[in-house]
Order: sequence, then C-alpha cells, then structure tokens
Amino acid sequence: MAKGATIATIHSQEDNDAVIDALQAEYCAFAYIGAYANKLDNWSWDDGSEWDYENPGSNEMHGWEGNLESRIVVMKDGIWADWGTG
Repeated sequence: MAKGATIATIHSQEDNDAVIDALQAEYCAFAYIGAYANKLDNWSWDDGSEWDYENPGSNEMHGWEGNLESRIVVMKDGIWADWGTG
C-alpha cells in the first residue's frame, strides 16, 4: 500500500466484484477491507462512510468460537469473513 492510500470500502455489488477481480488477478487468497467492529459486533467503515452494503453470501461475520474478530477479509471466492483484531 502506498503512503497516503486508503483501504477499500465496499458500497455495492459492483465494488465487491472489483475487489474479487483484483484478488484473482493478483493470485491472492484474501484481502482486508476497511471495516471494523466495535465490542457490540456493529460494523463500520474506517473512512466513516455509511455501512450500506454487506455481501449477502457472507454469514461468518460474528466472531469465531465466541471471540470477537474486529476486521473483515474478502476471500477470492467473494465470501466475507471476520478475521483478527486491530
């Protein structure tokens, strides 16, 4: 990531498809997007924009084994998953 760059926020299926296309073109398994969760598992975008889109095929965004994971990755197959902290 270049200095001053912004991590991706996704507000539409078109945005989501662009991230997936970039992952597949670069042979990446996943990439973090600019989302984070607070302790109540409410998701927000790092840039402060409205949380107005969530990948409808993703159902694993609410912690793993009871642990809050506060970031989201997009997998190369298009699934969103919560992952890690920080």
